[in-house]
Amino acid sequence: MKTLFLILVLLLSSCTHRLNIHYYSEGEGKNLEWTKETKKLASPNMNNTKIKRDYDSSIFKLKHEVEAAPSNQNISNDDKNTLHVYMEGQEIKGTVTPLSPVERSYNDTMGLSGGKRVLQVGYKELQNHTVDENAPISNDYPIGVGDKIRVALTGSINMTEEYTVNSDGIIFMSQGIGAINLNGKTKTDLNSLVTKAVAKEYINFKSATDITQTQNIRVLITGKIAQPGLRSMRPGATLVDALAKAGGVLKTGSLREVKIKKASGKLIEVDLYQLFFEGNAKHNIFLSAGDQIIIPPIGATCCLVGASGEGIYELKNDKLRDLLAIHGDLNGFIASNRIFFEKTVKSSRREVFSMELKEAMDMPLYDSYIFEFQGVNDQIDNTVEISGFISRPGKYPWSPGMKLSDLINKGDGFLMDAALHLALLTRRLDGEVFYEQNAGTGISRVREEIIWVELDMVLKGYPHANIELQRFDQLRILSLKHFQEDPMVEISGAVRKPGEYKLTQNMTLGDLTKLAGNPNSQAAPGEGVIVRKVYNRDKRFFDVKMFHFDLVDLVTEGNSSTVVLEDGDRVVLRSAANTSVEVNIEGLVRFPGSYVLPGGSKVSDLIQMAGGILSEADLRAANFQRESVRIMQTKRLNELFEETRQRLTRNRSSITKDGRIQESYASSMELNSLNKLKSEMLSKQIQGRVVVDFLKDDFITSSDNVILENGDKLIVPQKMNSIMTLGHVFAPTSFLWREDLSVGDYVDMAGGYKEEAGEEEVYLMTAAGEVRSAKQVGHSNLMKMVPGPGDSIMVPKQELKRSGLSVASDYVSLVRQMSE
Repeated sequence: MKTLFLILVLLLSSCTHRLNIHYYSEGEGKNLEWTKETKKLASPNMNNTKIKRDYDSSIFKLKHEVEAAPSNQNISNDDKNTLHVYMEGQEIKGTVTPLSPVERSYNDTMGLSGGKRVLQVGYKELQNHTVDENAPISNDYPIGVGDKIRVALTGSINMTEEYTVNSDGIIFMSQGIGAINLNGKTKTDLNSLVTKAVAKEYINFKSATDITQTQNIRVLITGKIAQPGLRSMRPGATLVDALAKAGGVLKTGSLREVKIKKASGKLIEVDLYQLFFEGNAKHNIFLSAGDQIIIPPIGATCCLVGASGEGIYELKNDKLRDLLAIHGDLNGFIASNRIFFEKTVKSSRREVFSMELKEAMDMPLYDSYIFEFQGVNDQIDNTVEISGFISRPGKYPWSPGMKLSDLINKGDGFLMDAALHLALLTRRLDGEVFYEQNAGTGISRVREEIIWVELDMVLKGYPHANIELQRFDQLRILSLKHFQEDPMVEISGAVRKPGEYKLTQNMTLGDLTKLAGNPNSQAAPGEGVIVRKVYNRDKRFFDVKMFHFDLVDLVTEGNSSTVVLEDGDRVVLRSAANTSVEVNIEGLVRFPGSYVLPGGSKVSDLIQMAGGILSEADLRAANFQRESVRIMQTKRLNELFEETRQRLTRNRSSITKDGRIQESYASSMELNSLNKLKSEMLSKQIQGRVVVDFLKDDFITSSDNVILENGDKLIVPQKMNSIMTLGHVFAPTSFLWREDLSVGDYVDMAGGYKEEAGEEEVYLMTAAGEVRSAKQVGHSNLMKMVPGPGDSIMVPKQELKRSGLSVASDYVSLVRQMSE
């Protein structure tokens, strides 16, 4: 058993836990693997790159860093490369920018610069530099071998010729002018040299010169550069152009001791700090063919952190004063009385010292020095503040003896809704006040107190209320809503604008009635009522009392209009019962239009009011519509469609589950067409029509002579002498009505049924709105019926039925299941 356990332990210890990491560098994504044991990133472009997970014990903040790859990989020393690390199963999510070895040395420390993300200064300037290959030739451009020179002369001599500079730096001009030595000369010198040579042979002339073609130069860049090797550069290219084209200086390379070995053998040393930070252009050397640029390793460095900013600087016999000229002069927000200084002591440990700034300015600097500049205390300790409902809130200078009235005067007046009886003063305490917490669990400490200020007494000049202010006091002017709700009154009933209204001083019943637009046309003369809550001190609850007034007295501005209202009053003006209906009649009547009839009027009264029916009208086809019926029809149709949708959905799910794909597809199509059918039916079929038999002999006394409602409409059409045959017949059309023809005759006249016609679903719709269907009376009986003029014969499509193959398949499946 022990042996088995040891083998299991060994197997588990040899397992490697891998997590997927997605690496993105300048928009390109690569998949990496991270092994928790070795913590190596496996990628063809990141050999030997490691990820370290380090916890800062002082603040317990997880720090993520990526160690630098070898210099030939150009990843760890380029700030624009960013690692986006997403580790499945870990709490690590975010963006990690690779740090150089120098930057890690300063950021990994527990000292002044630790964890502050301090970066080396100067390298981004090269990354941001772009080389303009089409830039015009500079006047400082040194003329070289192979350049083409164009010379134009006018006056006593007229000529325009182009010459090529030979290997000795000489051009030979015609017209007896001879050789001109351009070796070591610039574009600026060219015209004067040509003019001087021509003047030896001619007078009274003018000259113009230009360099029309130049030869690219090749320079060699070596050392700590991102892309070392030969580079082809345009003539007139500078040192910065070459470094930028080679990908920039690595952060392990020096910016202050860049060496240029000229083709002539001369060695030039360049300090790029003077170019980048002092603007000294002479350090941006023009390059010539055969020049070599050498980037040596970076030298000693020094770090500045704190309120003035952060940066790591390369040293070159500098003092702190020199670095501050680059870093930025200290301003008034920096504490200048002392700074913190960190260095390595006895090559074994780091120590921090405090020293005067003046003392540090001229001290010699050495490698790994760190200076921290702290900001001044940003808390202003001589202010008082006023806020809230005041014209000019804000902080104001405090001075000994300053009082509340002085601060209020600085606020320049109160806003309209300010509460003028109480204000709130918050004051900081010199010491702490202790409160014992509930259940004796501890002690609470507070450093503030509140003081309620009798603001009205201060405004009236009472000395006891105008207390003296202390520094940091905060006076808050509150609003009336802070202390109370807005007093409101309400009016309802027969007024034009019922609702709640804000109670103002001495508001009367007449004022509220006018605000509500006065009584409307439905107001009933007689009593109105004011409902008021009255507090019963004996029973300690609110009683509701009602005070009656006369509406006529109120409107004529009698005593009722002068009643003063109280907060919460409700005024009710009664409405008279509405005993009239407004209805509409259209079509073939003598006077069509809208009519207002007394309540209880019937359809016959409306026809009589409209002057009666014209002789060519067809009362049998009259269409009576009612709004309340239309609303109910819409509701019922929506319910029907929702029920149908649910049934079709269940049916489709069942068919799909049984594997009947074709039927499932057909069911889906039927479900998709349901919404379209619903929209069409709502717009065309829902009219609120009520079928009324106007041809009854006893119509006046029958129930068909319905009592009218508001919004009813009666449409009396013209007599029709046709029958419509619609739907799935061969020739849907209209036929002249004949009293001896039946429904079957008209169907035959339309060509008979189509193959997809549902013979058992045929129905007859009469002009009066009644329906007779084949399912109701039988197909043969329906075919024998004689329709009336204006009737319609509808032949719908037969319902979708299951195929015989599907039914047979179901039988086979059922038999198989029973046998099993």
